Amino acid sequence: MYRFSVVEDSFNIDWGFLEKSGELREADASTEFLVRFNEDQIRSGERRPMMIANRTINAYRAKAPPTISVEQGQVVWIA
Repeated sequence: MYRFSVVEDSFNIDWGFLEKSGELREADASTEFLVRFNEDQIRSGERRPMMIANRTINAYRAKAPPTISVEQGQVVWIA
C-alpha cells in the first residue's frame, strides 16, 4: 500500500465516522488535525488504515470539547 493511499483511507474513515456521529467540528481545523495525526502514525510505522483511524478518532475526541445535545436529555441554558 502506498503512503498516500493509507492517509486517504484513514482520513475517509475518520471523517465519515465523526461526521455521522455529530462530533465533527470546524472543517479546516478538523481536517488539519486528522491528517496530521494520521501522518504521524504512518511515520511511526503503522500501516493499517482502520487502526490509524481508531487512534485518530480517540485523539480527536480527547481534544474536542464535549458535544451538548438536547436529544441526550441535557439542558442548555442560553443567557
